[in-house]
Amino acid sequence: MTRSLRIAALAVALGFAGRAAAAVVTVTDCVGDSHLSTVSSGTHLDVGSDDLVLQCLLAPLSGTDHVIVNAHDITIQGPAGAVTGDSTQTNHITATGAFTATGTSIEQTDNNGGIEVEASGPITITNSTFAIGGSNGGGDRIFIHCADTAPVACTITVTNSTLTGHHIKVQGVGTVTFTKSKLETQSPLDEVRIESFMGDVLFGANGGGNSGDCCGMSGGGGNTVVGGNESNLYVSAFGKIDASNINVLIAELICLRSGVTNFNALGQAACAPCQDSPSSSVSLVPATIDVTDASIRNDFAKPGDIRICADEAHSTITLTGATLIDDDTSMVNDVSELNGCEQVPRTQPPCVNLIGSPATDS
Repeated sequence: MTRSLRIAALAVALGFAGRAAAAVVTVTDCVGDSHLSTVSSGTHLDVGSDDLVLQCLLAPLSGTDHVIVNAHDITIQGPAGAVTGDSTQTNHITATGAFTATGTSIEQTDNNGGIEVEASGPITITNSTFAIGGSNGGGDRIFIHCADTAPVACTITVTNSTLTGHHIKVQGVGTVTFTKSKLETQSPLDEVRIESFMGDVLFGANGGGNSGDCCGMSGGGGNTVVGGNESNLYVSAFGKIDASNINVLIAELICLRSGVTNFNALGQAACAPCQDSPSSSVSLVPATIDVTDASIRNDFAKPGDIRICADEAHSTITLTGATLIDDDTSMVNDVSELNGCEQVPRTQPPCVNLIGSPATDS
C-alpha cells in the first residue's frame, strides 16, 4: 500500500469515527419491501447510508437474475435472512461500513455464478455458508474483500464457516482470521488466495483458531483447505502467518509468504523464489510463519511445489510436528522449499531461520 493510500485510509478511518449514528432498516419481506427495485437484470436492495438488517431470503425478482445490496452496515441474519440466486451473474453486497453474516447462507447455485462481498469496515462471517454451484458444484468466484480505500480497521474474521467455489479470494487490509472453517474448490484450474495488505493472516490454532479436528478431515485441526486435481493455494501477509494445525490438501502449488510489501508481484500466478540478500526488503513488523502440527501436502493429482518464505528468509519458520509432503517430481530433491532451502536434512547453514523438526518432511 502506497503512502498516499495509507493517508487516504486514515482519512476514511477518521470519517468513521465522526459519523453520526445511522438509522437501522430491517427487511423481513424480500418481495414487497419499499427498498427493493429492479434495474436491468438485477434486483436491488438499497437503503443508502442507513444500516441494513436482512431477515428474509433475498432472491432475484421476476425478470432479473442476480441481486445487488447496498447499505452502510449490513447484517445478514440467518436462518431467515439469506441471499440466493441461480445464474451466471455475480451477487454483489457492498457495505460502506461493516459487513456481518451470522448463521446464514449466501449462494449462487449456477456453477458459473459469483459472490462478491465488499466492505470498508470489519467483515465478520460466523456459522455461515458461502457456496457457488450447490453443494457439489465448482462455480466461478467467491470474492470477500475490503474496499480499496478501507482503513486498517477493515479486518476479516471467518468462524465455523464453509466457503465452496471454483476460485476463492479473501483479501483484507487488516488482519485476516479463520477459525475452524473450511475452504473447498473443484478443478479445473481452481485456486484459493488469502491476503492481508497491512496485517497478519491467522489461519491456525495458535493465532486465532482452536485446535482439534475440523470439517470432517482427519489430523491437524483448526482449518481445512482442500482442492481439486489442479488446485493452488496462495497465502500472503504484510505481517506474520499462523498456519499451525491447519489441514491443507492442494494438488499443485502451495505458497505461504509473510512480510510482503509488493502484492502486485504476488498477484501473478507464480510464487517467486525466496531470496535472502542485502537488497531484500525487511518487514518492520513481526513476519514469522508458524506451521506447528500442520498437515500441508500436495501428493495427489498433478505435481506441484510447496514454498514457505518468511520475510524473504529474514524471519523464522516454526516447523515442530508438521507434516510436509511435496510431490514436485520435476525437482531432483523433492522436498518443500523453506526460506529458500530445498534439501533434507535442514542443516543450518545453508538453511536459515528454521525452528523445530517436522514430523514428516518428504
